[in-house]
Amino acid sequence: MKKSSLLSGLIASSLLMSTSLFANIDDEIVNFEKKRLSKNPNVKILDVEVHSKKPLLQTNWTGYILNVKGEVQGKGIEVKDILFSDGKIVATELYDLKTAKALKSLVTPDITPEYYKEEKLIAGNHNGKNKIVVFSDPLCPYCMDLIPSIIEFVKENSEDIGLYYYHYPLVQSHPAALVLSKLIDVANEKNIENIEYKVYKADWEEYFKDEETNPVVILNAFNEEFKTDIKLAEIMDKKVDMAIATDMKMADNLMITGTPTVYVNGKKDLKREFFETLGKK
Repeated sequence: MKKSSLLSGLIASSLLMSTSLFANIDDEIVNFEKKRLSKNPNVKILDVEVHSKKPLLQTNWTGYILNVKGEVQGKGIEVKDILFSDGKIVATELYDLKTAKALKSLVTPDITPEYYKEEKLIAGNHNGKNKIVVFSDPLCPYCMDLIPSIIEFVKENSEDIGLYYYHYPLVQSHPAALVLSKLIDVANEKNIENIEYKVYKADWEEYFKDEETNPVVILNAFNEEFKTDIKLAEIMDKKVDMAIATDMKMADNLMITGTPTVYVNGKKDLKREFFETLGKK
């Protein structure tokens, strides 16, 4: 499932354009991006900088991840964008000729050690040599299949692997996921064991629809399912909102747009299968 990109709504079109090869290609990429985005009258670009670069294997092209700061109708924004260049041509997207797959997925940022926070560990060993990080939505159908499987796998190899969980509720697809994510956080504060696994295995369709926006309905369902006594005030607490917002920001920094997104030892597991090779001798 995909979350619409803010930049895609701001930029009217994406065209291949050529640029001269100067001594510092990074500066030329930055200047190109500034000019390109400034063509939108609703956007004021304040700053653009190169976040990182990734050469595309077996090609002369490099993917540039850019940090973009600006204003849209007076509101400040900070987003990342990707451009490609071979030093002479700039492109907003490249496709594999054989598979027709967009190559932006190969250029997204890698996980950094700050994502291995012990408070985000939900299974396994924080000191394990292997690390899995997941960004997930508890009502995403793909997540509901995958996340329990990853948790089970990690518990079977708990000495070697640490599993870290970040909330990424896709409220445009199923608004109820936001309240459910808050309830997971509150339940963890109350030391309710294996709550992520339990939430993903529960049949929430018995209680409410994905479109449910009344927090009381979702709260009552959660308390009934798990025999808990969480109060409405607890999930409406600002610190819970901040915790979810922090997870979402961590996801945005990695240019995540959908769930489930899985990283294994710092690299995105595009097929969501590589984690199964961990622990095997």
